[in-house]
Amino acid sequence: MLMSDEELGLDSFVRYVGKHAYITIPDGVKPGEQIEIVPEPVARPVMIYSRGNTCYQTTDGEYLIKFSWGTGTKRSEIDALRLAKEIPGVINFERSGHLYKIETHRKDIDFSSGERWDMRV
Repeated sequence: MLMSDEELGLDSFVRYVGKHAYITIPDGVKPGEQIEIVPEPVARPVMIYSRGNTCYQTTDGEYLIKFSWGTGTKRSEIDALRLAKEIPGVINFERSGHLYKIETHRKDIDFSSGERWDMRV
């Protein structure tokens, strides 16, 4: 049995309708708010093993939306951006949120019977 797109951590939060793409902000100022984004990411990882940093631009060009897996460290990039709020040349941080928690994301996956795969092709 293979893992689903959601279990693999793929962009299940981006919804495509025709040539348009939208993300839903679950815990935003307006819960369930939908924001239209340019469908092609500005940046995305080229390797499987990464923090998964993926950036999208809003269609109005006003915002850049960044998705990434957290490192679990005490101080995050968000903390640094909040501290640098008034420094010229540093991006303006608007808001942040959590889409998934690892505990929730992996809760129904049984790793005890996992097999090791040789991916060398």
